[in-house]
Amino acid sequence: IEALAEIVRKAQELKVVRDDFDPVATAAVVLSLVFGRVISDTSERPIPDEQWTPTILKFLDSVFV
Repeated sequence: IEALAEIVRKAQELKVVRDDFDPVATAAVVLSLVFGRVISDTSERPIPDEQWTPTILKFLDSVFV
């Protein structure tokens, strides 16, 4: 998590990621999205791309400046 948090910090310095997001928590959330997708893809009823993609894009839109 710390390596990804450092990337978030650098993105905040570059004004690419909002500075009101905690870098460590943001890194954990991003990783949870990846794990969530893996869990979905291996489940009996995976979340279709038509549902997954817009949800992720809305989340990312809230993080980036």
